Amino acid sequence: MIFKKYNQTDIINIKNQIDRLRACGIGVVDLPQNLRDSVWKIVYCELKQNGSSKLNESGKQNGSRQNTVSKAADGVCQSNILKKMFGLPKDVFGKKYWNMYSPDSKIRQEKYSNVQLPFNYAQVECNSVYRAMIHHMITGADVPTDTVVDIFGKFGLAAALCAGGYKYKIVCLNEQNFYLYSLLQDVMRKPVKFYKMIDEERKYLEIKLADNEIKDIMKSQIQHLGQIKVLVYYGVRKNVGGQYSYESTGYTKEQIAKYIFICLCFAPEYWVETNLEVKNNKMVTGWLDDEKTYKKCVTDFVKLSQEDFVDFAKKFSELKFVNCDISRVIDIIRKNADNQNYSSGDIQKFLLYIDVPKYIKEYQRFGFDGTMMISLLKMLHHYEGNWIMTWSTFLQKGLNDENPTLYDMLYTQQEMQSDIYIAHGNYERFEEKVPVKVIYNMFDMIDKDKNLFVFIYRDKNKNKQQNIVFVTDIDFDEIDCESFFRKYKMEFNGKEKLLKLKWREFKKNYVKFS
Repeated sequence: MIFKKYNQTDIINIKNQIDRLRACGIGVVDLPQNLRDSVWKIVYCELKQNGSSKLNESGKQNGSRQNTVSKAADGVCQSNILKKMFGLPKDVFGKKYWNMYSPDSKIRQEKYSNVQLPFNYAQVECNSVYRAMIHHMITGADVPTDTVVDIFGKFGLAAALCAGGYKYKIVCLNEQNFYLYSLLQDVMRKPVKFYKMIDEERKYLEIKLADNEIKDIMKSQIQHLGQIKVLVYYGVRKNVGGQYSYESTGYTKEQIAKYIFICLCFAPEYWVETNLEVKNNKMVTGWLDDEKTYKKCVTDFVKLSQEDFVDFAKKFSELKFVNCDISRVIDIIRKNADNQNYSSGDIQKFLLYIDVPKYIKEYQRFGFDGTMMISLLKMLHHYEGNWIMTWSTFLQKGLNDENPTLYDMLYTQQEMQSDIYIAHGNYERFEEKVPVKVIYNMFDMIDKDKNLFVFIYRDKNKNKQQNIVFVTDIDFDEIDCESFFRKYKMEFNGKEKLLKLKWREFKKNYVKFS
């Protein structure tokens, strides 16, 4: 996290401003936002420098009250810093006064638990490296807030696992998923009991995997998974009152929750229309072997430990789901697109996680288009909070331009239109009126005013899709790939690439318009 450096003179000036305003009868709760932000950043830097996030202000940390009191006397604890430096109440960041995400909580955000989860429903959230990247960026966020919002929510995994220091974690879902995931969340409040339910399936697959019998059971299991998916997404439907209900399925709430969880683990990789297998940069076959894909899902599923599941369940319980599908999100975005004052708007200074529908390829499926994307970028241009956006670089040059892989330039705009034209079977050609170059130009405008950064990861395995990067206004800490993998306790093989780039550098060197 990079902040302006405050010297002692700066701190005295800020304290004097606060004292003058309070002497004029202005209460703590009414102090200007710029002073609040300055106080927040100074307290954060002081805590960070002294490592006091490990201290418990109650004096019980490590059973040593004397040690805590000694450090508190030096102004290390948050409450002491506030009182000693600024004469402010110890709970000034709480709801009673400023209602801000406290510096101490922000430091706790930097902790990360890399739980091993078998989910397969989304390209970004289900990838442990991408989740670690999101956490690393969030740790560098510098706009004070206590709320993170996943505005194109799929399940909320990024908010649950990557934003541990935030008090409120809001996930926008369509009406059906709002019902399903709220049901799952409710049942998972007894995580050990729920784990025992899915453990029956896990143990069965573990035996089959150990006996090398996955190929023998694959056909029947995939058929069984298909029936589960139909039950969850079509059997759980609206009743006569217009509300979603599971009761007509004949299954219990706990059984439906189990099936929802299994669907999330064995969902097909919807983001890959043609899952190419690559050898020596040449296309070998149009599809990866079904057995290979299924075996990977099984392998991940049987690794799910009770400890990791309980850890995840606790984090999952902290999510707040809201029934706000993409059409409602777009209405809010359009309302705020040209608004430069968010103090009373629907969207304030929250940290936004934006897993935006990918250009053309996902537009029809999500009811999205280039015009909506421009509205989103206009809103972000004026937005006062931090944000992180996923971006698909299917028009991207390879990191090694002399030897690009098929995935680097898998789709041009024309090829994507042809795919959609064929896939939908209605023979209505899909036309996107906003060229990708216009979208990139809009990013340029934001970068000119705010400075954007791009976080890139490329896996050593060229058979994996390599098309996701993150675009953000957060000037997060630069980190080399080996240190990153060590920090997040992941295996490093020496061939992975991790880059932090300024937007202009990214666009100049890694983007082509075809």
